[in-house]
Amino acid sequence: MDDCLVKLVKPIVDTARTKIWSWHYLWEGRPWPLTLRLRFFGEDKEIGQLRQLLDEKLKDISHCYGEHGDCGEGKEYKGEADGNDGWGSKAWEAGMKFLQTGSEFALELVDNKNKLGNSKEYKKSAVHYADRYTHLFLNQISSLLDEVDFDLKEGFSRFALRVVRKTKPSLPDDKILSATGPLVHQTIEESKHELQEKIEALARALNFASEKW
Repeated sequence: MDDCLVKLVKPIVDTARTKIWSWHYLWEGRPWPLTLRLRFFGEDKEIGQLRQLLDEKLKDISHCYGEHGDCGEGKEYKGEADGNDGWGSKAWEAGMKFLQTGSEFALELVDNKNKLGNSKEYKKSAVHYADRYTHLFLNQISSLLDEVDFDLKEGFSRFALRVVRKTKPSLPDDKILSATGPLVHQTIEESKHELQEKIEALARALNFASEKW
């Protein structure tokens, strides 16, 4: 995965950067179990030239053009401003910038993974940067949602997706999340209650130990 990003994607992006409006990548499970989706936005002429470059670079690698894992002629990723699951025009405009920033930073971290946590340029680990990246954005929109509840729901829901996909890889994510939603909610509430009791007991023990010491 890292070689694919550093040796293949990075040179392509560096070549195309001045000719496109935006780009990003994601790792997905369609159409192949491990699929790298590259998305580019720009003028038709520039995208056509970029497609020729991709055909040349990917001639020995299984690839296809399409949208959301569906390949074939006539299928083209149009972004996610419109449609039933669309973000909305202004939200997608910001979303493209967000996805590109994330892709640029992720690619930089992967390319410099040997320096993470032990260099002047990258003093922290990938875990630290992931924590900062997600926590700070959730902090910025804290008037709209509760960060802890959001994190727990996302974590358990993503785990549910991973488990179900092993036996039902073709089942859409929304179907999986709808079916597992009640169980995920129950698990979250039970986990929060159990963890709170343990942490409160630990806090009392630490306070007692501190007073004795």
